[in-house]
Amino acid sequence: MTLLDLCKILKRNWLFIAIISVICAVVCGGVIMMMPKTYQTSAIITASAEVNTVGGIGQSVAAENSSNQGQLSASTDANAKKVTITAKGSNPTQLMTLANITAYQVVQKAEELFPDTEEVNYSFMVTRASTASDVSPSVTRYALVAFLAGLFVSICIVIIVDLVRRPIKSSAEVEELLSAPVLGTFDSDPLSTKRLLANIRFAVEDADKVAIIAISDFDSADQICQALSKEASADGRPVPEFVACQPFTQNIDSSYVAHEAGHSVFVARQWVDSLNQLEAEARESLLADAKIDGVALLPEGDAANAHKGLGRIIR
Repeated sequence: MTLLDLCKILKRNWLFIAIISVICAVVCGGVIMMMPKTYQTSAIITASAEVNTVGGIGQSVAAENSSNQGQLSASTDANAKKVTITAKGSNPTQLMTLANITAYQVVQKAEELFPDTEEVNYSFMVTRASTASDVSPSVTRYALVAFLAGLFVSICIVIIVDLVRRPIKSSAEVEELLSAPVLGTFDSDPLSTKRLLANIRFAVEDADKVAIIAISDFDSADQICQALSKEASADGRPVPEFVACQPFTQNIDSSYVAHEAGHSVFVARQWVDSLNQLEAEARESLLADAKIDGVALLPEGDAANAHKGLGRIIR
């Protein structure tokens, strides 16, 4: 797969990629918005005693006091001789009360562990928690992350499906697979019919009958036959009989028709039909002893509107 092929794949599937990415962003943003807000507050203990020991006490008391009302944690700043008691939860008032109570419990236990003596006078000061800040996840940030994740996943899905399905992307792929030329593209341009007819004449030479075999869409093959016959009758030159056939893999009668004709032209739709289908039809053609003279390719953008364009040509 070339970079150009990748760009074409993404262009053809941009709507799917966009929908998946937006859905991921909306779902993630909705979930975040429905979650209760999270608040955080802190009470600070300043200690003249061994602050790491006080911090250990703080961690123990914080673990004991953690509950559904709030989750507590303790952190130590040895240089500043401070122990910070942090509370997180959904009720800011309860959090401030919980953080302050925990801080005073830590001080009480620290004072029991470090009693004053004649030589040393330990001091402990609590800076009470008075405000709680909103630390809820950012809806915008998480929605953006979800959007990018959806973008990545959808692109991976598109690429994997393309690798498995192997759609026909170019004439070169067809010619490499079949070792037969693309005789022409077939679209709404009336000149495309003239070119295709001329190239088929050159390829089959004096053949009396040519089987026009659909890879998947019989209607396209049938209308191509009608357009070719109409164009041939208009220019007056000798022309073989064109017989539209269903895919070999769908109708065994097509094998008999192709065998009797001795010459066959496949009708393939770019980006719609796959190389797997083309391979299967080529194998059946080999078994039917029907020479593959070439391929009529419905190009990208015209495959979806083939019937409309063919209708204009026939009329």
